[in-house]
Amino acid sequence: NHHSIRAIICVSNRITEIMKAFVERKEICTTIYSGVDVSKFAGPADKDALRREFGLDSTDILIGNVSALEASKDHITFIDTIGILKARGIPVKGFIVGKGSLADELRVYATNAGLGSSVIFTGFRSDVPVILAGLNVFLVTSVSEGLGTTVLDAFASRLPVVATAAGGIPEMVIAEETGLLFPTAKPACLAEAIHRIVTDASLRSKIISGASEKLREFTSQATAEKTLEVYRQIAMPQPTDS
Repeated sequence: NHHSIRAIICVSNRITEIMKAFVERKEICTTIYSGVDVSKFAGPADKDALRREFGLDSTDILIGNVSALEASKDHITFIDTIGILKARGIPVKGFIVGKGSLADELRVYATNAGLGSSVIFTGFRSDVPVILAGLNVFLVTSVSEGLGTTVLDAFASRLPVVATAAGGIPEMVIAEETGLLFPTAKPACLAEAIHRIVTDASLRSKIISGASEKLREFTSQATAEKTLEVYRQIAMPQPTDS
C-alpha cells in the first residue's frame, strides 16, 4: 500500500482476487500469467524412453505428476487414485517426479497401501520433457496453487490433463475442453476421469487440441510482452505538451 507502488503483477486471476483483499488501490492489481517456453517441448519425442528406463511393459498406463513433494500438492490423493485404478484391474504406473520434505512419508504411504511397485518416485529430474513425452496422462492433485505451470508443460507436450480445481488451475484447465477438472481430494473422481481419457480416443483428441490452443495465452513470449506493457504504462509515460 505504499504510495510509490504503481502496479502489482499477479500470476493468475485467483491470486489477483486474493491480493485485492489487502490492497487499498485495487486497480493497481493486474494478472499476467506465468508462461512457459514451449520450444523446450518442440523437438522429436522419444515416447518409449521412460518405459525403457524403468523396465515397463508397453501395456502399462503411465500417470505422472511433476511438483515439489509438499502438502499443497496432495500426493496422497495421487497415490490413492493410482490405488483405485489398480484395484479395478487397470495396469497403471504412477510417476511422482520431484523432491521435497514429504518424500519419505509418501514412499511409506505408497508401500503401506500395497503400491510400492505401482508408484515410482523419480526424485528431481532435469529432463522433464522426456518424462512428459512418456506419460499417458498428467494428473494434478493440488489443494493450493498460484497458477500451476506444470499443467502448461503437459499442454505443450500434448499430454491430456486431469486436475483439481485449486487456485489458478481452472484458468488453464477448462472442463471437457482443455482437460478434466474435479474438486480437490476426490480420488474416485480422478480415477474415473483417467479411465475415460485412456479409453475414449475422441475425448483425448478433443482436450489435447483444446489445450494446445489454450496454451497460446500462456507462453513465455506472452508473459514478456504483457509485463513490458505494464512497465511502459507506469515507468515511461508519454510526454505531455507544456
